[in-house]
Amino acid sequence: MTLKKIYEPQLAVLDDAFAHRVGVQEGVDALRTQIRQVMQHELDSVLREKLKAQVIEQLLAVQSVSELPQVLLDQEFRHLEARARKQQKQEAKTTAGEVSLSEALITDLQQAADRRVRVVLLFKAIIEKYQLTVDEAHVQQACEYVISAFRADRGTVGKIYENENIMQGIRSAVLEEQVIDKLLEEVEYTEKKAEYSEVMALSTEK
Repeated sequence: MTLKKIYEPQLAVLDDAFAHRVGVQEGVDALRTQIRQVMQHELDSVLREKLKAQVIEQLLAVQSVSELPQVLLDQEFRHLEARARKQQKQEAKTTAGEVSLSEALITDLQQAADRRVRVVLLFKAIIEKYQLTVDEAHVQQACEYVISAFRADRGTVGKIYENENIMQGIRSAVLEEQVIDKLLEEVEYTEKKAEYSEVMALSTEK
């Protein structure tokens, strides 16, 4: 084998021509705006999820549920178990038969089911205490984000609004966020400055 040439990578010039090549016909300024919007949304999402996780942990620490309905525990465990089996099948690239789960994984799934049911019951109690109802304006915003994120065409948009399961999932997510907002009204927290890369690294933390 004879080495004839070595190429050094070079960054593309960020100009209107580059913007056109990546599909932004309005030019480089529009491209910058789009990139900034995407980065801001990702930043907001990571921060929100981190804050949400911290709020839930504090809620579980200070509030207890005396008895968990076994039917809910079984239902949640079956859901998590089915998802774990599906994931293992995909990783093994096989469709043959049932895959077996390790005892350690089953224990983890049981603990996860217990935690999820506790959170659901505590959230339900908060919803009843503060008489929270789904904010339809936020539902509309959530739908619009889903539509824009997947660049859905008009036909797909109609199917989203007509699909009861999808809409119920969106409404449940919106109501859950309203519970988090209500809990945040009851706690004190401090803000600190951080680099974009630091915040985005939080999304990889378990």
